[in-house]
Amino acid sequence: MDPDAVLGGLDDAQRVAVTSPAMPLAVIAPAGSGKTRVLTARIAHRVAAGDIEPDHILCVTFTRKAASELQGRLRALGLHETIEAGTFHGVAWRLLKDRWAGSGRTAPQLLDQVRPFLRDQVAPDASPGDIADLAGEIAWARARLIRPDGYAEAAQAAGRRSRRPSGWIAERFGAFETAKTRRHVVDFDDLLAACASAIDGDPTFAAAQRWRFRHLFVDEFQDVNPLQFALLEAWRGDRWDAFVVGDPHQSIYGWNGADPSLLETLGDRWPALETVHLDRTHRSTPQITAAAADVIRSAGLPDRHPVSTGAAGPPARLRAHRDEVGEITAVATDIRRRRGPDAPWSSFAVLARTHDQITSLERGLGASGVPTVIRRQSTLAADPEVRRILFRLGRDDRPLLTALGDAVTDDQRGIEAVTEILDIAEQRVEDESSITGREFTGWAFARLSDRPERLDAVTLSTIHAAKGLEWPVVHVVGVEDGSIPHVSARRRAARDEEARLLYVAITRASVEVHVHWARTRTIKGVVRERQRSPFLARFDETAAHRDDDVTEDPHAHLDALRSVVRANPGDDPLTAALHDWRDGRARAARTAPEVVLSDETLHAIAERRPDSEEAIASIPGIGVSRARRFAPEVLAILERSDPVS
Repeated sequence: MDPDAVLGGLDDAQRVAVTSPAMPLAVIAPAGSGKTRVLTARIAHRVAAGDIEPDHILCVTFTRKAASELQGRLRALGLHETIEAGTFHGVAWRLLKDRWAGSGRTAPQLLDQVRPFLRDQVAPDASPGDIADLAGEIAWARARLIRPDGYAEAAQAAGRRSRRPSGWIAERFGAFETAKTRRHVVDFDDLLAACASAIDGDPTFAAAQRWRFRHLFVDEFQDVNPLQFALLEAWRGDRWDAFVVGDPHQSIYGWNGADPSLLETLGDRWPALETVHLDRTHRSTPQITAAAADVIRSAGLPDRHPVSTGAAGPPARLRAHRDEVGEITAVATDIRRRRGPDAPWSSFAVLARTHDQITSLERGLGASGVPTVIRRQSTLAADPEVRRILFRLGRDDRPLLTALGDAVTDDQRGIEAVTEILDIAEQRVEDESSITGREFTGWAFARLSDRPERLDAVTLSTIHAAKGLEWPVVHVVGVEDGSIPHVSARRRAARDEEARLLYVAITRASVEVHVHWARTRTIKGVVRERQRSPFLARFDETAAHRDDDVTEDPHAHLDALRSVVRANPGDDPLTAALHDWRDGRARAARTAPEVVLSDETLHAIAERRPDSEEAIASIPGIGVSRARRFAPEVLAILERSDPVS
């Protein structure tokens, strides 16, 4: 592999980032500036130059899919050796299992479903909403190295808000830690803490790890939390061969413990740090780049927007509408009018803040004749281990559970994604007892991933799930005060993150971006007056246009469309509560909500109001196993919604 060949096609700033001898080195890489390309090119260039050996590299990413893509990019650059690349949790789990096996210790069981454990072992009388809050607060605290006895003070300082008092959460946080020890289980955050502790406390283990991982690379460093950084520091030791790349403006996971200040103040922790700023975006037009910069300026954040290398395009469009129906009508009209041979449905994306908005968009655009596909934050069928299992099953015509016995290896058991696919397989057998391995594979690829034949459709996505993706034309809807920024974002740090969220949404577009807001919006059956987001304050000062919704599609049946759009779960408190519970379950399992329970099944629960586990099991789409798991939570929701109770 020729080192100079690796540099082909890089711009000047990218070349500096790839070839700099500085260690440690940080690269600040705005949206569309090619940060992953720079990271992989730096690895390949250093290997080609004989500076580092592939089997001593550790590259940490934030998803298994990203790790797989990184390996693919390295192979495309001519680097065919295996490099250790994975998530913080995945790498830590592999290291700890090897350590425990080497010392003859029995590895603890990996707790991949925290909420059921909390309900069963810690807070059996708590409501599903309380359990969700408790799980979220524990995850936030663990990510920031906060122990139970320090939670209440830290939560108050951070402005955290929960259904229960901080003392209640702190007490059950402590009980959670005790219960895990008693039952010999660990959660994902325990893996990070245990790995860092083992390195810090065992000189032999530390020497072995630091000998193995001599060259550290971290992608998406703006999403690192303090616990992950502690593990990174344990791996690094007293050496400085570390490379990180990230964009402070794309830090949108602070609610989950990520700390963007770790990137912004890295030089204070690593005094020898040198920083390279990529100064060009190769994705978006100058107009889109300027619109994104206006959002950052309106929020009072540091203005570091890059220069676009693309050709000039149409101005960013700021569009006001009478209500959410006019908003969806305008989006549908624009997409239908512009769709053509050079602009298939898949050229367009519609982004929103919440899953509830996505549901309304799916109904409204569908009623307007626009095919859509919902983008999930993670697709289970894209996981490498799950794909291996599915490909084995795809050749097996035996009953599914029999086929699974041979398809899943011992090494795969305990992996989060594998546990999830096994649970889904059990559900499928309850729904269709005769299903075979081959039939399950077809179903799984259809339901748990974006099938190729469905790609010619308009993508609907939350902004968080759209991060890292791009489309020629993007519509961002619901950009109103109270939504972006969210009504709960009262502190400066939270509002800054809201501005970064809108920045991420706008920079998903390469050619055109349309930003929408409605003067009134029906929320849980109540029509509310709205104001456009304060982050749009500068848009009228640029070349942006402001449409007043006077050109709605004359062929749209607005009354019918209004009933479709507003027929959402929020109109019925019980159905809304069931949807919230179901969606929380899906987020915890990192799967699609309809894989947990379909909308039709939720509506059947709301209509029938079952009063026992047996009655729940009789509802189509549930079955005995899921009823056993879900009944306590569902019955609690039904009891709270009973007007007699």
